[in-house]
Amino acid sequence: MKNKNIIIGVLLVSLIGIGVFGYQQRQETTSYRTRLENNYQYDFQSLLSTVKNIETNMSKAIVSTSHSMSVELLTEVWRQADLAQTYLGRLPLTHSTLKDTAKFLNQVGDFSYAMAKIHMDSGSLTKEQQNDFQRLNNSCNYLSQQLQEMNELVASGEIIFSQGSRESNEANLDEAAENLVTRNFKTVQKEMVDYPKLIYDGPFSDHISEIEPKWIEGEKITIEEGQKKAIEFIGSENVEEVENSGNIEGVIKAYKYNIKIKDQEESAYVEITQKGGHVLKAMMNRLPHEQKLSMEEAQKKADEFLKEKGYKNMENSYYQKYSNVGVFNYAYTEGDVLCYPDLIKVQIALDNGGFLGIEAQGFHYAHHERKIEKPVITMEQAKENLIEDFELTSERLAIIPTDFKSEVLCYELKGTYNYKWFIIYINAKTGEEEQILQIIEADESVLTL
Repeated sequence: MKNKNIIIGVLLVSLIGIGVFGYQQRQETTSYRTRLENNYQYDFQSLLSTVKNIETNMSKAIVSTSHSMSVELLTEVWRQADLAQTYLGRLPLTHSTLKDTAKFLNQVGDFSYAMAKIHMDSGSLTKEQQNDFQRLNNSCNYLSQQLQEMNELVASGEIIFSQGSRESNEANLDEAAENLVTRNFKTVQKEMVDYPKLIYDGPFSDHISEIEPKWIEGEKITIEEGQKKAIEFIGSENVEEVENSGNIEGVIKAYKYNIKIKDQEESAYVEITQKGGHVLKAMMNRLPHEQKLSMEEAQKKADEFLKEKGYKNMENSYYQKYSNVGVFNYAYTEGDVLCYPDLIKVQIALDNGGFLGIEAQGFHYAHHERKIEKPVITMEQAKENLIEDFELTSERLAIIPTDFKSEVLCYELKGTYNYKWFIIYINAKTGEEEQILQIIEADESVLTL
């Protein structure tokens, strides 16, 4: 009897232990889902806010008759469009669901940037450009309205990002792809197909998709192999869970992975090219709420990050600060020549210097082994093209893109004129001006227009 009582006691303790463990597991799961949902809703609210800002600033730019005011407004549209893409990419939806919206935001930002360049030269938009901009603004207005309607569904609990929606019994969001969340985004995209086909000098111009990437080396990898590379990039010690969230189609095909960060309320996503297993893009789902590091300190962190990831001979060309995030643009150097088409963008948190994102599409499109020809004209001959009283501060050789199908070797001449900073590119073969950029310094940012 004594032994029997002991056995019963052990069983009771075991059952209680199992019950407690199960309860703890359920609590942890519930807590994780709550945190995940809160993060998704935060990103959606931020997307809604930035799209509204884009619409507002575009509307102001349309009615503005001041060149300086137009430049300020259009530059802000460009910045907000870049930020909107970040928030959009953090939502738990497949690439196929979001690709048109992402392309639209790309084009809004880059078209605004191109129009700002025109205004900087005190130029005026053509009637066709005005019409294109108005049509983009109309599409942006529609997107803003639809996102607001979705927001009402989020507020009422009809849309739950972490579970698909209440009307879905599917456990997996991708399998619930035809629920409210996805249907709303697909409806938006169907109504936005009429925005203009834009051809202009910008990295997301329509015709860039016609370019064959020059730097995608290696054999095709499997989804499992891509997952290993995504984990390796983030650091296995930092990874708690990994989910394959679909394939990215297009010229550069890639796998996309959602990653939960260990012991933190953070997540990330990584895009790995199907050919060669290269990191195309990676973003951390975190926005710093304070700045502790200077942009100079943050750049050193970005330098170290690129070296750690195996990117050699990269030089920072310009940078931008927004929402306590430092964004650093790097170009590849071959010898003494700076190759601007080979672009990598790195985001660093200004609170702790941590990595927040990398975009390497430009590098993959343009990087290749170049046979750089010797310049036909000398540096001294190139400087003869400068306006009188132009105060030259630096000079070097650089390769710049033309229409994104070709490159040209130039002398890069930096300096000031009438208290303004400029970069003038002189064709190293013909001696003609290829490009003129104005350098803008504001809010710890260095940009070019």
